[in-house]
Amino acid sequence: MPLLIDGHNLIGHSPDLSLSDPNDEAKLIARLRRYVARTDRQVTVVFDTNPTGRASSRSSMLRPGTRQTTSFARSSAKPKIARA
Repeated sequence: MPLLIDGHNLIGHSPDLSLSDPNDEAKLIARLRRYVARTDRQVTVVFDTNPTGRASSRSSMLRPGTRQTTSFARSSAKPKIARA
């Protein structure tokens, strides 16, 4: 079963990640890629405007067996979907 994750919510609940870190989203995606590789599950993570007010709206799809780079386009408009 695929997972849908609210990225900023998960970052805010992770003791070793911080919403104030400008690389927090990239770190979470790297962690989720390792999870996908271990579990063979598909994960979609969505980042909207985070609580610090930093504009960011995008979603990334992480699929087992693929190693494409995720696009980190930031926008306050509509999210972009990137497959990784």
